[in-house]
Amino acid sequence: ISSQDVGIKVSSRKVLQGVLAKYGIPSELFAPVCVIVDKIEKLPREKVEEELGALGVPPETIDGVLATMSVRSFEQLEALLGSDSDALTDLRRLFELAKGY
Repeated sequence: ISSQDVGIKVSSRKVLQGVLAKYGIPSELFAPVCVIVDKIEKLPREKVEEELGALGVPPETIDGVLATMSVRSFEQLEALLGSDSDALTDLRRLFELAKGY
C-alpha cells in the first residue's frame, strides 16, 4: 500500500463553526447543526436541508454548510472561510504532518 492508495477524510468542527459564524448563525445552534451534519452521508440532501431548516437555519447558510462538506482543496476552503481562518491553518498543519507518514 502506498500513499496513493490511502485517503484521509477530515471532519472539522472548527470549519463548521467558521461557516456558521460567516453566516451569522448563533452559537447556540452549533451543537444541533453538528448533529445534523454528522448524518450527511446517511441521509438524502433534501432531508438534511429540511432538518437544518427546522432549526431556523436560512437556505443560503444551508447551501454554504453543504458546499463546505464537499470541499476538496485548501483553495476552496480558503475561498469559503478566508485566508486568516484558524480552521484552515489547523488543517494545513494536519496535512503537513500526514505527509510524514
